[in-house]
Amino acid sequence: MKCATPKMNFTEFRMPTDVRSSRRGVTLTEVLMSLMIMSIGVSAVAVLFPISVLRSVQATQLTNSAILKYNAEALLRMRSSMVFDPDGDGNLREHVGRAVESRYIIDPVGYYAMTEAGGSYMANPTWPGDPAQTRGFADWVGNIDDDNDPLTPPIGFVGLPRYDGGLRTGTRSGALPQGLRPDANTFPEENRSLQMLAATISKLGDGWTTVLDTYAEGFFLADGSNSAAPAGGAGVVGVVLPQDVDLSDILDSRSNVPVSGGVQLIADPETTRIVVFSIDGKSSISLPVTAVDNSTKGVLWSEDLNFNGTLDAGEDLSMNGSMDRRPLPLELIDFTMATPAFQVGRVVIQTNRTHDFNWLLTVRRSPDGEVRGVDVVVMFNKNVSPDEERLFPASFNPAVNPFRINVLQSGGFLANGDAAEPFIKRGGYMLDIENARWYRIRDYSAESAVTVGATTGPGFIVTVESPVIEASVSGMAMFLPGIVDVYPMGSMPLPNNL
Repeated sequence: MKCATPKMNFTEFRMPTDVRSSRRGVTLTEVLMSLMIMSIGVSAVAVLFPISVLRSVQATQLTNSAILKYNAEALLRMRSSMVFDPDGDGNLREHVGRAVESRYIIDPVGYYAMTEAGGSYMANPTWPGDPAQTRGFADWVGNIDDDNDPLTPPIGFVGLPRYDGGLRTGTRSGALPQGLRPDANTFPEENRSLQMLAATISKLGDGWTTVLDTYAEGFFLADGSNSAAPAGGAGVVGVVLPQDVDLSDILDSRSNVPVSGGVQLIADPETTRIVVFSIDGKSSISLPVTAVDNSTKGVLWSEDLNFNGTLDAGEDLSMNGSMDRRPLPLELIDFTMATPAFQVGRVVIQTNRTHDFNWLLTVRRSPDGEVRGVDVVVMFNKNVSPDEERLFPASFNPAVNPFRINVLQSGGFLANGDAAEPFIKRGGYMLDIENARWYRIRDYSAESAVTVGATTGPGFIVTVESPVIEASVSGMAMFLPGIVDVYPMGSMPLPNNL
């Protein structure tokens, strides 16, 4: 019996139209739209990176600024005479009852940096109403240059007196009855000493720059020999570095301590340090670099500077009356050796940053001598020069508008001959020179006609965040760059001896 073979109907197996159409490729328009959407997303993310870096820098500056502010407050609690006797001459009443002298600035770094810039100074600044007295840029904050000569003291203008906080008088001795002299031209080492003392008292001190990152090949011992693994730490005075490193440009205490007439003027400022790490990197110690010898590749932290084990009479760099031998900690001993001995791995040499965070103080006193207000002004990378301290005519008139200040664009000439312009920026600060008060700038606009007193000309209308407290209709404003923040410290009680 034959079975009939069914005929196949191939039309029944045709691919549906909708399935065939779903397998089409992506069009160029779709690709371009996808790229556009992706680029928008990538651009949005890329914009966040510089903003995050900027915010991180700002956060770091504000953190360090707050730390330095607390340091300044602690210093003033211990040395209130710095505020009440800013020149350190022992006369606590000379700044009482006089309009100008009752408002002043204490700026140790700025005072001696300005003397180095060529500004004159006086041993004891006095009342500026006396025509026989002349005070230069070191003793005054603020200048107006109308004759294209930035080192000419302002004529006919009374600014804020500037003091060093009594640092100079603190260096008085039998050989120097007036203390170290700030004249950078005649006595450069004495001026440099005062600058170092000023930086020590007003800097944060935590800014270090790495100049060399290497490893140690051995140790220098106090007897002048060297050893790869000394068994005792008391005799270790330094390390031996690899022969391929260059130590010729590294400053040490031997070359950096100010000396005049063969006499060391101040204690070792310790501007260079060496950080020695253990083999495993878990322990380290920071020591001042007292001597560097490029020929032997030696770096010493002891006050034995001769690399020969002998102690000479003028090598007490710390001026504490003894030769400091700084032993290594026991954490640097390698106890895995058959005979445990000192071993170090990584060695880092760093120099202290010259321009770090530092402070200045604005002081306001009442006629009875009470300190009614002290502001701690923290600055970063402060560059003190006459051009930085230009004054611009300004009107602080709370009766008209307590949040608006008119500023004329009339500050004389810079050292290069260009017309001076105020350093105005949103979020920055301006100083009312007459009243020694700081105001934070919220906004500003350039105008073709601004009136200050009886003068009208090009200038700026500045909007400040807090209302103007004291009027100064025909006053002066200063815009210092580098200010991180201004911290009102409030009043201070009178010392018992005033």
